[in-house]
Order: sequence, then structure tokens, then C-alpha cells
Amino acid sequence: MSSDDDRRRHPRADVTVLVQVRYSASEAPRTLYAVNVSETGLFLDVDDGKPLGSRVFVQVTTPDGNHLLRGEGRVVRRPAGGGCGIELNGFDDAARAVLASLVARGKC
Repeated sequence: MSSDDDRRRHPRADVTVLVQVRYSASEAPRTLYAVNVSETGLFLDVDDGKPLGSRVFVQVTTPDGNHLLRGEGRVVRRPAGGGCGIELNGFDDAARAVLASLVARGKC
């Protein structure tokens, strides 16, 4: 188990989810993929993420198209190999429950 696994508060699943992100209200949304998801965060497959601490507006579409989850997040991880870890600190309880359900199923 890695030190990252030790710090995580919620289980995470290696799933691919379509995500739109904006780093400011005036910026056009970018469509990306999250390669893993938890109830409180996701990891984006991106080469040019923003600096640690950057605020990000996130929209997640569930694969079945039944849920469109929106909220605010914060960049909390930028590993050397690429990618961007986002903490979803502005998602409501209903959105977190949908994410937890996706993780429990282990696939999206």
C-alpha cells in the first residue's frame, strides 16, 4: 500500500469518467477523463494541469447519462509523471452518494 493510499479517506476505483473542468468563470470548459474516482476526489488524465491549490469548477457525467454532477474542487496533487488530483470540496451530499455508488460498483 502506498503512502497516497494511507492518506485517502474514501475508497477509490480505477474507472474512466467524462469530466468537464474550468479554472475560472471566463474560461471555456475543457473535456477530459478522470482515470480514477472516489466520493471526494478524482484524478484527471491531463498533461497541463494547474498549480497546487488552484480552484476548479468540475462537471462529471455518469456513464449511464442519468446524473450530471457539478461542484467546485481544488488541485491537490500534481505527480511528476503527469495528471492532476482534484479534491471535490464543493459537491453536495447527493453528488457524493452517486460517486460512492460508482466506486462501490467498481466500474462506470
